[in-house]
Amino acid sequence: MTLIDTYVTCTGSEVYPARLNPDARWNGWVCPAFTLDTVRQIAADTQAAAERNGHLCTDTIHVTDGGFTSEGEPQALVMRISWLLLDEGDSTAIEIIKPSGDGMYAIGSHAWCWSEVEDRSLTLAHNAAWDARNRALKESVRRAGEILRLVVPGVSAAGVIVEHGKPRLISVVADQAIAWRESDEGGSPLDDDVIGDATDVLAEALEFGSTPEALQSGGWTPMRNTEGIAAYVIEFPAPVPGQIRRTPLPAFPRQQES
Repeated sequence: MTLIDTYVTCTGSEVYPARLNPDARWNGWVCPAFTLDTVRQIAADTQAAAERNGHLCTDTIHVTDGGFTSEGEPQALVMRISWLLLDEGDSTAIEIIKPSGDGMYAIGSHAWCWSEVEDRSLTLAHNAAWDARNRALKESVRRAGEILRLVVPGVSAAGVIVEHGKPRLISVVADQAIAWRESDEGGSPLDDDVIGDATDVLAEALEFGSTPEALQSGGWTPMRNTEGIAAYVIEFPAPVPGQIRRTPLPAFPRQQES
């Protein structure tokens, strides 16, 4: 049996160092084993995914430390929980994963869809770019909300149309009511300058990507029944007391002068 050290992924986003036999497959998927340190990272990632997506959608890994073995080696209990099977009363919902003779743990072996990553650097770079874009989109929404709240403190959401990669605010909601519409002719404290400043902040982030997939991954919710118009709802995070800025917002890092 030939074992190789490589990298694997199960979700397409997280990449882990692993050891595996390339000829040993489960339904075509590789069956990797991991060091305890890597198992700890998998545990953190699966638990975070369960919090985001719901426990019934995600198996989680847990590591409990238990001192040292009789030979002085660190001792840990590694456990996999299938919350869906647990909900169904299945006796296999909880699995204790014991290390092999060389101290490796077969996490999800013959159960999860692991695949080998041929170009780890390219995969990590792609994932980093995806994460950076999402952060930029979410940060732009937060900052746009701050701008609008300088005038109307109760602002909570806005409607946005995206045309040719450029955003256009069409409505703003405050205190569960429409505070401003694009068609309004005065009468709102949200004047053209304020709306323009908020729009400019959103436009900066859309330079990182404005496809429907990119916007939705960044938290923009598509409006229904818009007849082919790229219209979205953005919800502004709740303000932190005492932290609303009263000065112009800084540019994104990539636009700051050196």
